[in-house]
Amino acid sequence: MSFRFKKTCNVLKPFYGLSRVEIDFSKSLLAATVSAFNGMDVASFLRVLWKVIALKQKDEDKTILPVHICRFHSLRFLRDYVSVLIEQK
Repeated sequence: MSFRFKKTCNVLKPFYGLSRVEIDFSKSLLAATVSAFNGMDVASFLRVLWKVIALKQKDEDKTILPVHICRFHSLRFLRDYVSVLIEQK
């Protein structure tokens, strides 16, 4: 490893230079990603996010790696779900 990479990793621990993780719309993938990168289950991750967003506890913000869910997959899931509901009527 290069010196620059090692120095960056030491500064940005524990995320090793990652600023966020982008995932597909899947509960199991979300659970695996949160467990691997943040070392917690989804419920704990959501509690930390609640503290950061609603209670504005910015010190918690530095302890987690943000997980983004792809909008395209979310909207496609919603579209398919609504179409099934309409067909059932």
